[in-house]
Amino acid sequence: MTPNVTYSHGGTLGGSTTLSCKTQFKRGVLNQYGAWGYYIDGCTVRLDCAVRTTYALSYCIVNSETPIDTQVHRGDRVTMNARIRRFTSAGQNYAWSDRSCDALDSCTTTDSTYVWPGESASVQCNGVREARPFDGNAAQDFCRVELKYR
Repeated sequence: MTPNVTYSHGGTLGGSTTLSCKTQFKRGVLNQYGAWGYYIDGCTVRLDCAVRTTYALSYCIVNSETPIDTQVHRGDRVTMNARIRRFTSAGQNYAWSDRSCDALDSCTTTDSTYVWPGESASVQCNGVREARPFDGNAAQDFCRVELKYR
């Protein structure tokens, strides 16, 4: 688990399960990994599409939501990058998709795919916020994955 990250579980009984992670507000690291501003190291969440014995499960719909938000809304540019990864039952990554957003103060990416029973999906997110002279702002990343059982 990533330090200084809060994890939350949720969902509806028999219908879905969710897992999210949220970083604390942090300044970030200027130009880390080639970022255009302050890189806000995010977090990763992963859920299994469990094999069900009580009812027939055909597949799981995977939905992701990944916002970035500045602590003080003053018109700072932010970007969020998120990736859904799909894993076989043996744990091998076999597919992924990336999403990005770019706006002022906050933006959110969303994505959707599916996995089969026994497989899993993860969502990883990292953000960047604008660097300004005498900067005292911070930003927070939020990563959420939801599996809906079908």
